[in-house]
Amino acid sequence: MGPVDVRRDGEPLGAAVRPQQMLVLAALLVDAGRPVPVDELIIRVWGDDPPAQARRTLQTHVARIRRLLASTAAVAAVPLVRHDGAYRLDAEPGTVDLHRFEALTSEARDPRRTADEKAGLLEQALRLWRGEPLAGLAGDWAARTRERLVLRRAEATVAWADAEIRRGRPAAVVDPATRLVEEFPLLEPAAAVLIRALAAAGRTGEALDRYELLRRRLAEELGADPGPELARLHRSLLRRGAAEAEPAPSEAVPAQLPGAVRDFTGRDHELAALDEVLQHFGGELIGMTLTVLSGMPGVGKTELAVHWAHRARAQFPDGQLFIALRGFHPLAPPVDPREALGGLLMTLGVPAAGLPDGLAERASLYRGLLADRRMLVVLDDAASVDQVRPLLPGSAGCLVLVTSRHALAGLVAAEGAHAVPVGPLPADDAIGLLSTRVGADQVAAEPAAVRDITVLCGGLPLALAVAGAHAAIRPGLTLRQLVAEMSGGRTALTALASDDPAVDVRTVFACSYHALSTAAARLFRLFSVHPGIDLGLAAAASLAGTPAADTARALADLAQAHLVSEHRPGRWTMHDLLRAYATELAARDDFTPDREAGLTRLLDHYLDAAYTADRLMNPHRAPIVPEPPAADITREPITDDRSAVAWFDTEWPTVPLLVSRASAAARHRHAWQLSWTLADYVHRRHLWHEWAAVQRLAAASADALGDPEAQAEAHWLLGVVVWRTGQSDEARAALERAAALRAELGDEHGQARVHRTLTSVAYNVGDYDEAVVQSRACVELFTRVGDRVGRANGLNAVAWSLAALGRFEEALPLCVEAVGIQRDENDRFGLANTYDTLGRVHSGLGDHDEAATWYLRALELYRELDDITGETDTLIDLGIAYRAAGRERDARTVWRRALARLQTANPAGTARVRALLGEAAESHPDAAAALAARAGA
Repeated sequence: MGPVDVRRDGEPLGAAVRPQQMLVLAALLVDAGRPVPVDELIIRVWGDDPPAQARRTLQTHVARIRRLLASTAAVAAVPLVRHDGAYRLDAEPGTVDLHRFEALTSEARDPRRTADEKAGLLEQALRLWRGEPLAGLAGDWAARTRERLVLRRAEATVAWADAEIRRGRPAAVVDPATRLVEEFPLLEPAAAVLIRALAAAGRTGEALDRYELLRRRLAEELGADPGPELARLHRSLLRRGAAEAEPAPSEAVPAQLPGAVRDFTGRDHELAALDEVLQHFGGELIGMTLTVLSGMPGVGKTELAVHWAHRARAQFPDGQLFIALRGFHPLAPPVDPREALGGLLMTLGVPAAGLPDGLAERASLYRGLLADRRMLVVLDDAASVDQVRPLLPGSAGCLVLVTSRHALAGLVAAEGAHAVPVGPLPADDAIGLLSTRVGADQVAAEPAAVRDITVLCGGLPLALAVAGAHAAIRPGLTLRQLVAEMSGGRTALTALASDDPAVDVRTVFACSYHALSTAAARLFRLFSVHPGIDLGLAAAASLAGTPAADTARALADLAQAHLVSEHRPGRWTMHDLLRAYATELAARDDFTPDREAGLTRLLDHYLDAAYTADRLMNPHRAPIVPEPPAADITREPITDDRSAVAWFDTEWPTVPLLVSRASAAARHRHAWQLSWTLADYVHRRHLWHEWAAVQRLAAASADALGDPEAQAEAHWLLGVVVWRTGQSDEARAALERAAALRAELGDEHGQARVHRTLTSVAYNVGDYDEAVVQSRACVELFTRVGDRVGRANGLNAVAWSLAALGRFEEALPLCVEAVGIQRDENDRFGLANTYDTLGRVHSGLGDHDEAATWYLRALELYRELDDITGETDTLIDLGIAYRAAGRERDARTVWRRALARLQTANPAGTARVRALLGEAAESHPDAAAALAARAGA
């Protein structure tokens, strides 16, 4: 409310802060208590052309502001936090003059307040002004905000003057009102309150002169006449004299809301957000209060707006305006703003003959008519910011609710609109909506079918309503039959078809699709090629074969139209019904070459990224020769073990689906090689059961290729995974086939790896002698081909097998030799495994403390590698060593840690740990028995 500053006991503390840092502080203070996205902050500080280092500079400014806030005990507790890509300054409203001003003016608007109370509150609010708001701060945002604040002060001054007149003190109003009119010569509410004050003070002639002066100014500068309110006041002055110079009773109150929504269901979160806006109604910086409801086609934005408007209409005694802007109407073009204003003005009492011709003139008259009125304006189905802006009132008495398929971010950034995203309905609300259409009895009779319908409709209210209507108008149709129609040979979109284009789901989607740019429309179609739940920018760029910057713009267009959503930072997803529509579009013959090329690029992208990640996770693994990627893919930024694991963590749900897609599309080389890349990640994350079906597909694809190298590798990995899932017979069959293929190829290195896995299979079934035989064959072959890392791992396998036979003295030197090689070769994974074996050997030798030392070394490495399988196995063995050493408490502690880790990563693997914990509970035999029973032991 003047120069921006931080004060303690009235003393300024911000002298050393640079103007741009003060601008950042102001941009946060304006929205104190609310998150301000980083991108919006950058626009507020630097406008539409920020420097390349804007984010880094912003972080520096924020750090300086934090130090400033911490320099005074008065505000040291004010947190300036960053969360979800936004900054939030949690200042108490009473410590910021602007928000104190808003609170006081909001209190003054309470209709229960007397004129005396209103005048007092407004006087306190106006005393908070210290000069030009945001003085000294440069930039477009500061200038716009400054203008709005000045207008807000003018509105408060008018309200104060009105209260003073009503309490019988018009003379006190004349001088302040005169100054206000001189500052805002075309502001009709200011002129009106001055004229009323002059008239009430007995100065009728001056009041009439003021009216005439305003009339001339409006005619000369705007080509307009004074609004209806001033015209009525003028007639009252002429007719009855100063003693009766009060506004004439208002004319008929507009009530244009459509009929209330029947059986409205759910939307508690969105309704609460709208109620919160209403709670603070009138205190906005931009004069009126503006809210944007945005969401995908068919999500129920209009129904939500109308339902809430009916609930809140009592708060708007001067009326409710509603206009359908037809932004995405299937049969009619969007309403021109000039045409829309014409309809609104006639609703407000302006005769058709009195409508100005130009858009600007109509907008000015519209704002003048709404000044000092408390009205709700609903602008439904807006196409763009440009369509909405001319229809916005200028005064604090109006609340505007806009619905649009687009986010209308420009209104949020420039006009300070409240954004309320509207998503699909949660499952319970979707069932509730369907119940209103088909009847509670039928829903209760077929609950499983109801759940299936809500899933097929994806929680989309339009789809649910149409599905319910189909069921309601066909009495013999069961809900299970409707599910069959939606999920059988017909697509859900066909099952949801309607003769009415306004409720035909495919037509509703088409209106948004046809409004897209060429690049965005193409990416929308290609999105259907990706089988996963979501995808990142690099994958989207590879799918489209376009540079990342161009793809980001296309994704932004799709997100703006709510045809995709960025449900996590940098991850875009598409509603199932929209994906079905995109699939239909992509299936057209003229798009087939682009679709097939997109699938190739997508598979190339994931194979390139997954292979890169796997090589970083285990550089000692025998490599393959992956399918060379297309030149126009965008590579993922995978540079080390940590980023490799993080990439797999993100993409794990997608890669198995891509193996299936590649196999089904006869892209067999992609299929087996993509599955090959999963081995080390699966081991670390203990995802063996999830990988088994994928690797079976990969082996089938390798067989379809007829490539012996591919077949040998794929069947070896199949043996690995089914051994891990406890299917020893299938594992042995797959491994024997892999061994035969390797022998035919003369590949001794490959044979060595197969023998290493056969060791594990034999060990698993308790055939430890066979395990020794297989592991020694493994060592011999690795030694013959000169693979030192392979030899070391083979030596560890021999030691492991010997330990199972109780031959610990023979096992120990093998472990020592293996450790020496693994340290030389920096094989951290192999080293962790051998440390674990050393723990077993020393435990067998009776030195349990030494065993614990080796187990702890293994644990340290497994945690560095983020290897859940190795970590949990070693925790179990460490606990056994502790128990053997008499350290029961330590044993239970590490087993509980293993149990917690497995419950997150592999719930099926918890049985052994639960049984061990049960055995350890010696003083609680009942508890031990219960644990063992739960474990199936």
